[in-house]
Amino acid sequence: VIAWLFAPLVDEVQPGLGNLRYLVGFLFAVVLYGSVLLHELSHAFVARRMGFGIASITLHFLGGATQVKGEAKTPRQEFWIAVVGPITSLAVGFAALGVWWVLPDGLVRALVQALAAANLLVGITNLLPALPLDGGRVLKAGVWQATGNVHRGTIVAAWGGRVLAVLVLLWPLFQSQVLQVSASTTTWLLMVIMGGFLWTSSTAFLNHARVRERLPRLVARPLVRHTVFVDQS
Repeated sequence: VIAWLFAPLVDEVQPGLGNLRYLVGFLFAVVLYGSVLLHELSHAFVARRMGFGIASITLHFLGGATQVKGEAKTPRQEFWIAVVGPITSLAVGFAALGVWWVLPDGLVRALVQALAAANLLVGITNLLPALPLDGGRVLKAGVWQATGNVHRGTIVAAWGGRVLAVLVLLWPLFQSQVLQVSASTTTWLLMVIMGGFLWTSSTAFLNHARVRERLPRLVARPLVRHTVFVDQS
């Protein structure tokens, strides 16, 4: 998909490549996902330094995910494990921007420019205060620090994810009605996929946090009595 979306830019910068433009797009996708892997490795590196194991690192269509074994024990741990990813993406973006500045015009310069733009976009969007984005975990850490309640932090950040999901779904309408720019079918499709992903993930976080928040209120003795009564009947 990335190769197909990138092909028109290749044609614009260096026309006449024919189907080779898709190969160039594919190579760009590989480099782009290499930078996404750096983003995820930074999460893993900081988590390991704090004593956590890493179950897996997964790259997928919308980016990547690092599964850490265990949960952060303090807001500080939550904050640093989360924020290092966007910082890495921004660092790669600015580094690529510096390389782009000194390169001559041509295909390589266009590729580096696209890489810089993509990483800067990833870094900035990941700082948005919405779960499951890294910025949502940063918000969770802040609320956790302020209230002393980790589940309250998750709930607030999960609602941020729901709000962002709605905004993403409404973007094509805003683009066409307000900006007077016709939204393409590709834009609609991408926004629906991204909005659906954000809503589903944030809702899962929200439900999980609500259950975890209620668990300490349960008292074992009434539950045991109720269970015995049901068994006898």
